[in-house]
Amino acid sequence: MSWSEPMSGELLAIPEDAICPISQQIMEDPVVCADGHSYERSFIQRWLALGKRTSPRTNLSLAHTTLIPNLNLRGMIQAIRARMPAIQGEQIRQLKDMQDLEAIVRSLMEDQAKLAIKCMAPGAAPSDILLESCALPSSEVLPENAAVEGGASSSDADPGGAGSGAAAGAPALWRPRVEVRTPDPAPSGPIPGLLEFLRHETPEVSQRALGLIEALVASDPVNRTAVWQQGGIPLIVGLLKGGSPDAVRSACALLCRMATAQPEAAMAVAWAGGIPPLVENLDHHSSAVRVEAVKTLWNLASGNADNQTTIAQLGAIRHLVNLLSAGAGAAEAREPALTLLTALASREKLNQDAIFRAGGIQVLTDLLKDPHLRWLASAALESCANEHEDNQVAIGTTSGAIPTLIQLLGDEVAGMRASAASTLLSLVSMGNTKNMAMIARGGGIKPLIEMLRDEDPGPREPAAGVLAHLANNVDNRVAIPKLGAIPLLIELLSDEEIPAARVHAALALGNLAVMNASNKETIAKQGGMTALVELLKDENPSARERAAAALSALSQLSDQNKALMVRAGAIPLLVGMLSHEQTRKQAVVLMRSLADDNDSHKHAIEQAAKSAGCDLKAAGMKLR
Repeated sequence: MSWSEPMSGELLAIPEDAICPISQQIMEDPVVCADGHSYERSFIQRWLALGKRTSPRTNLSLAHTTLIPNLNLRGMIQAIRARMPAIQGEQIRQLKDMQDLEAIVRSLMEDQAKLAIKCMAPGAAPSDILLESCALPSSEVLPENAAVEGGASSSDADPGGAGSGAAAGAPALWRPRVEVRTPDPAPSGPIPGLLEFLRHETPEVSQRALGLIEALVASDPVNRTAVWQQGGIPLIVGLLKGGSPDAVRSACALLCRMATAQPEAAMAVAWAGGIPPLVENLDHHSSAVRVEAVKTLWNLASGNADNQTTIAQLGAIRHLVNLLSAGAGAAEAREPALTLLTALASREKLNQDAIFRAGGIQVLTDLLKDPHLRWLASAALESCANEHEDNQVAIGTTSGAIPTLIQLLGDEVAGMRASAASTLLSLVSMGNTKNMAMIARGGGIKPLIEMLRDEDPGPREPAAGVLAHLANNVDNRVAIPKLGAIPLLIELLSDEEIPAARVHAALALGNLAVMNASNKETIAKQGGMTALVELLKDENPSARERAAAALSALSQLSDQNKALMVRAGAIPLLVGMLSHEQTRKQAVVLMRSLADDNDSHKHAIEQAAKSAGCDLKAAGMKLR
């Protein structure tokens, strides 16, 4: 059966001669090359336009670049298509459409380069505006009535012929200062030539080149790499000062995009001196420039401690606080400004001081009421208050700060609830009794306890932490259990999702037990003793330490609780804790409490130490 007569339901076999060696698809407009093989016209023309002078099929040198239409093959292919099943034709059409799309994407850089040169010399003829760096070698195409080996002719003119060679160079006024050599067919494409235009003495020229580079970098990561590798970053940094607002904005945006995806590029921006002008541009009269400058600084600071230090030392914090103030500029600058401010506050105490001096506490407090920014504002306040006693006082005394945070504990977004609780935790973490009192009086205890039931693990940890600190207050030791916190805290002791939550829960139970016999009894009845002894096995030394401290509080004046601990297996675990410096002190305190006036417990401790090969005296533990 011939290839032109397929059986019903079968796909038609395509002869190898009908397939282009380059595209590997059935051809539409085959032409014969100097190697004697036929290719799809557009693909062989592109091959030659890239400067290649070897056969795609044999890799041998081509005697010439003349392309001759293969009319015999074209007629055969048309006959194949006429007899081809519909489904096969559709598949081939889809493949061709995909290849056409890829070809468009590949040609984008070449088109952008030609447009760049045209923009540099408005009104110039196309033959006068192409630089040698962007010119494409041409291939000669004969008309279709030329002789074809095997004989066939046509009177139709060839519609697809390429243009002739490289055009004359640009006028002297528009020519780059440094001669641009014809680039190899490398992925840098038009980037080297455009970078040279950034040096041009005419601002309009460099600005147009910058805009085109920005578009190319946005369209293809290859161009981003080319800009960096071709030494473009110092040139772009040089445009951050003294230019028009549009040029400065474009330069900031381009550096931002460069720094986003490449850590090496971010370092190159810093080394090229990009940070000082970016900080200065935070106070630029154009809001668009301020937006791009703060975005770029955030990208440079992200994960880079040296850049964070430099940014802060250059006085960026004052500018960032101004950006966050009402009416200070474009709203889109606030999100990156908040994120950057949070990172800087987390870096060192001097930055926390600078935020306070710049009036940032009140500004951040006001932003807690912004539905789009409250999460970031809360995180920034947390960073400002973290281990900074003066800022904890300042936030606590700022009107609306703690009440707003308490309100956010009931937010529908779990992340917001967690952030608000974390900020409250930072406000009480150093024992600020006034802040604790404000949280309790402001109705914060109930939502914090509700968060212990949260399905999302995130809010549970900081909620337990705040409750642990609030439990240092005598009145709160009564209020917290009344609202049902004890069984929830005991349950949290075995929370496998958040190790830190177990630590906070143990601390909370220990503080609730201090000088409160009712709470001790409730904790014991709810199974808290067994859960705390189990926590003595935790891999985290902080969890073991807190569990031992809580058990010590529960053992005070309660022989019943001591007996429960021993039966739960506490003694061998405590002896094991003597070998770890962090847990030794609490283990000794608890074992002394267990051994007090109880010979049975003393004997159990001695036996456990003997079995473990532990010297009790060396560990500071003397029983007799």
